[in-house]
Amino acid sequence: MFSKRLWMKESRSVWWIVIILVLGFLYAQTGGLYSDAKDWQMQYDYFQSDGFQEQQRADGDGKMTPEQVKTSLTLSHFTTGFPEDKFSTQYTMSRSYFALSILVVILGLAMVSWERYTRKDHFSLAAPFKRSSMIGVKLLLGCLSITVAYGISLWLGLRHLFLVIPSDFIDLDMQKVYLGLFGNLGTFLLLFVLAVFVGTIMGELLATVITLLIITVMPRYIYTVWFILMQLLYPDTSLDKFANWTSYANVFVIFGNSEFEYGPFILQLILLVLFGVGSVFFL
Repeated sequence: MFSKRLWMKESRSVWWIVIILVLGFLYAQTGGLYSDAKDWQMQYDYFQSDGFQEQQRADGDGKMTPEQVKTSLTLSHFTTGFPEDKFSTQYTMSRSYFALSILVVILGLAMVSWERYTRKDHFSLAAPFKRSSMIGVKLLLGCLSITVAYGISLWLGLRHLFLVIPSDFIDLDMQKVYLGLFGNLGTFLLLFVLAVFVGTIMGELLATVITLLIITVMPRYIYTVWFILMQLLYPDTSLDKFANWTSYANVFVIFGNSEFEYGPFILQLILLVLFGVGSVFFL
């Protein structure tokens, strides 16, 4: 597994996808956070403008208080899609960010399924390396590429965001920050490892793609059916009790852990390990 020749062999076959992936992370994540910083600055400038002051006078008793203005500009955690009084980043809502989920799957497919589709695996089997070592290197190479691309692009984006937003308007809930950002990375890694795992089992490219779609989408459909069934069976029970499992059903979705709980994050890690081990030792 630690052979330089093996690492060079695996790197040459997917280097172009890795480059596209890095550029994709820089565009979607760094560029997205730059855009969020611009939106915050525009909102801040509006609150300082004469137009806002005139609107305040026109609203009379319904005008915003200084505390409400500050709250609407305060960054507390990174999430999207949930309307709140505080400032919320929106970079993960872009189509380019969704495309990253597809790119990490393509990376996994290229390492296993595409290699079989083009019959390049025949040469790999003739190479003086164990199958487990080759799969292990594929996993390490892919996970390392995703982690580095994710980390660098996120650092560049957050660095600019924190330079634009003054510290007085930053009140981070660190549990939500860690579970949100590390959960996102875990989702990208999980999708990649799942693609490798299914590819080692199915073999055929088309069958692998169809199976991936079923696995990633099925939890949400099963949860929806279960949710509706529970509503019919227990109409007097609060819906919040049934909604507690939403984050578990969204384990394959970016920012799927909308409640920022440890349970879904731990489930994500368990699946990541199981699929990774299964890929290496599946015969």
